[in-house]
Amino acid sequence: VSAFYTENGEDPFGVVMWPGSLHAARQLCAWPETVRNKTVLVLGAGTGLEALTAATLGATRVLATDVNQLTLALLADAARGAGLDRQIDTHVFDLSGSEPLPCADVAVFADVLYTRELTAHVARRCAE
Repeated sequence: VSAFYTENGEDPFGVVMWPGSLHAARQLCAWPETVRNKTVLVLGAGTGLEALTAATLGATRVLATDVNQLTLALLADAARGAGLDRQIDTHVFDLSGSEPLPCADVAVFADVLYTRELTAHVARRCAE
C-alpha cells in the first residue's frame, strides 16, 4: 500500500504502522485507566492501532480522526471485524483546518509531527 501511495505522489503516512503508534498503544496498555470509561479522541489515527487499543481497554467512545478517508475506511472495517464498531467512530478531520477539536476526555496522537508545518498545527491544537 505504501508503495502505491508513494508511486502515485500521495501521502503514505496513514497506511503504515509507525513506531510512535505502537509506543502509544503500549502506553495505553500500561495505563488502561487512562481510557477506561472515557471518550478518547485519536488525532491522525492512521492504521487505527491506538483507537482499537483504547476501545479494547474499555473506552466508552473513541473518535478516530484522520485526513485520509482510506485509512478511516480500513479502520472502520477493522473495528467491525473486532466487534468494536459500537465504540469507534471515524471522522475526517484536518489538523490544519479551522474546525474545533471534538470534545473528549483524552486525546491521543502519535506520529503526526513529520513536517514543520504539521508540528505548528499540532501545537496550536494542543492549546485548544
